[in-house]
Amino acid sequence: MDLLRTSAFDDSYRPAEYCVVTRARSERALRSLLDGSELRYAYEEGARRGLFALAGEA
Repeated sequence: MDLLRTSAFDDSYRPAEYCVVTRARSERALRSLLDGSELRYAYEEGARRGLFALAGEA
């Protein structure tokens, strides 16, 4: 059990379960804008550079 999570939230709180709908919506939006190779490149670039570096460019 995650001690920090359970000390701040109820024991039943599972953030990943609550994020499924939002993530699915975001991925659908990305797929509508990028083809398969562009989307794969974007994910790989994000993994390589990191979220904070990419956010600084926005």
